[in-house]
Amino acid sequence: MSSIYLITSSVLRQASVSFAKTTSSSSSSSYTSTTSTSTMSTLVTGSSTNTSTNTSPELAQWARQAIESAQMEFKDKPEIVDPNTNSNTCNLKSISIARHFLSKASPKFLTCPMAQDVDRLVKVGRSIADLVRLDLELYIDTDTDIDIDIDIDIDIDTAGIGAGDVDTTSDEEDGYVLVQKSHSNHTNTSTLLQGLAHVVESCNILSQITPGTKTSGGKSPIKVPKVRFGKTELQMPIVTLGTMRFQQTWGQSINDINEINARGQDNLLAILRHSIYNLGMNHIECARAYGSSELQLGAALQQLFHEDEDLRREDLIIQTKVGAMNPKDFRKTLEKSFECLQVDYVDLFSVHGINLEYHYDLVFGKDNNKDTNNNKDTKDKDDPNTNVNGDGEENENENENENVMDIIKEYQQKGKIRHVGFSTHAQPWLIRKCIETGAFDYANLHYHAFGSYTASGGGEFGGNREIVRLLKEMDMGIFVISPFDKGGR
Repeated sequence: MSSIYLITSSVLRQASVSFAKTTSSSSSSSYTSTTSTSTMSTLVTGSSTNTSTNTSPELAQWARQAIESAQMEFKDKPEIVDPNTNSNTCNLKSISIARHFLSKASPKFLTCPMAQDVDRLVKVGRSIADLVRLDLELYIDTDTDIDIDIDIDIDIDTAGIGAGDVDTTSDEEDGYVLVQKSHSNHTNTSTLLQGLAHVVESCNILSQITPGTKTSGGKSPIKVPKVRFGKTELQMPIVTLGTMRFQQTWGQSINDINEINARGQDNLLAILRHSIYNLGMNHIECARAYGSSELQLGAALQQLFHEDEDLRREDLIIQTKVGAMNPKDFRKTLEKSFECLQVDYVDLFSVHGINLEYHYDLVFGKDNNKDTNNNKDTKDKDDPNTNVNGDGEENENENENENVMDIIKEYQQKGKIRHVGFSTHAQPWLIRKCIETGAFDYANLHYHAFGSYTASGGGEFGGNREIVRLLKEMDMGIFVISPFDKGGR
């Protein structure tokens, strides 16, 4: 799953993260983390000279002027509704806001290849509008009795906030609410300036990235740092590429790459090139339960290997996951993963979602849970711990007494699986039980920079903090699930 650990900048927001232990010769090994934008800049660029942030009041003025310019630009134009592209009025306004603002705040960004991605400009424009709106809402909330709808955008009058008296009659136009008010007691708040400075800093960092081609490898000044991933000894990038959204569809309805939309597959390839060549993000994580993700990723990897003879399989850290299910189905589903990925081995393999005790029993075997198919009707259809291959054919390697871990060890002996871990949304006691078997090299779990938590809400410290400490003691790699956004919600 796509996730980020302790990286607060939107520069790296679309990736996934491994929370990994740094190499240390002492017993006090620590975990690599960053807790501020300036720290992130130093870490990524390798230079503290890039961490200065412009928090000049001019940023707020430029932001308000950009919103005003975009409003005027589209004032007399017909409303366009197009949910499939950026050619709709809402997104076009956001792009306009971004360009007007960045022409003064980060002109270098507008001339770099990254600015050609209009999706990025849409997000920049939305961020600017949201920051100005929040600042206005806080002012109105604290200094006046005006109530406004926080779900709609707020337009600023031509002179910006600070011109005119308070007008409690709002004029709605093009989805914006025009509010005029006295601004004599309202200065440019640190929250607004810091937010805008963050947007500018992110754009400045992005302007240093070269285009995603094989010839750009090693040339970009921005590389994601790598750290030791526990006892696996792998050097893992602290921000990694999760591919849960690298798919045209959920489910297993697509079994042929020719059924994949060409535009979507080209976009997937572009993301891979950018991640591998420009950012050094060579860890790619997928799962059998992620729809057509493995099929699309496998085809994309083969294309990359074909077009770049210098890119080798061993340059990448490929991870996939298969849920705990009855051994017969597990073996067939695991084989399907290898078939789709078109690789001879995976560097990391996870049992996907050891969330309940019967999942644990499926992995390690238990007499009272051998016939787990009886539970099939009570499971969620999207549970990874169900057969997503299910062709019903017999397998000559099948042993009626084997469990999931027996099959995993067999694949390890064959060299098809290098390191074994598990992902989980379980209560901490069950996660601890898995760890203490000694069968795993790493774990995918919930954790967060700003407060420990679990998806289930348990834990001695209100989350997985005790588990993270245990994993560190056991020298296991720690891969954090979606801490940047989902938060276990």
